[in-house]
Amino acid sequence: MKLLKYCFVIHVLLLFFSDKAFADEIGIPFLETSAEDATNAEQAFMAMTASIKTRMASQPANNAKAPIVQIRGQPVVQNSGCCSS
Repeated sequence: MKLLKYCFVIHVLLLFFSDKAFADEIGIPFLETSAEDATNAEQAFMAMTASIKTRMASQPANNAKAPIVQIRGQPVVQNSGCCSS
């Protein structure tokens, strides 16, 4: 029974470190959360929103005017009546 618990702990640690490495690799915060008892849920939300806010603040402001789109077409000749040909 102890061997089974030991193997489970090793498995969880391996998952934790591979997930942590992946988060570090792509530059996002890593927090372990629990849906069962909401462990770290608020901290994860606050960390992600702070990260997004920081990332958005470091982006240059886009004050340029939207491009004007010129649409050119030909007038449509409409025949009177529903089914005229």
